[in-house]
Amino acid sequence: MVKGNGLTRDKILQAAADIFFEKGFLDSKIDDICDRAGISHGTFYIYFKNKKEVLRELVNRAFNVLYEITEEPWKKGSTYSSLEESIKGFFLMYEKHWKIIRTWKEMCFIDNSFAELWDKLVDQITSRIRKNIESSIKKSLFRNVNPVIAAKALSGMIEHYAYVIFFKNEKENLEEVSKTLADLWYNALNAGQQGKENHRF
Repeated sequence: MVKGNGLTRDKILQAAADIFFEKGFLDSKIDDICDRAGISHGTFYIYFKNKKEVLRELVNRAFNVLYEITEEPWKKGSTYSSLEESIKGFFLMYEKHWKIIRTWKEMCFIDNSFAELWDKLVDQITSRIRKNIESSIKKSLFRNVNPVIAAKALSGMIEHYAYVIFFKNEKENLEEVSKTLADLWYNALNAGQQGKENHRF
């Protein structure tokens, strides 16, 4: 029974993600979601009160994945490898959840609660970058830059780059993108500190 409930919930969420992406949140109707999911209105309301509640769950799931995927690589030893793996993970998850992210960004202009959640995600990722920059400065791996400004600039670069290429549906090699951005980040922060950490280019 629990398994069945979970499958139905996931079916609704997937249908909603597709409909929101195709029509935009404001023009999407619960009828559309039910038709795509192959369920009745009654079944929909067992799981969700309205379409905004559906989007909120989709957004929360995307939030958790994007945050966690960029955190794991930082637990490893090499600063450069951590940068590259974290960037690549972010792009891969951004691509996988692009339908939800685009709708989420749309809702940021309509509903402050969605804008606040997006800001929270950006702030948490930026904070993690800042802490790693500070740690690398203390170890003399990075030159002495303002870690707050550097972290905001770096997180803004990757988020904007990801949004632009997926919004324009540009086909890019994410492996190459990740390596290039990691190279730019690392060398900008590492200028004058070469040789203090083993890294690949």
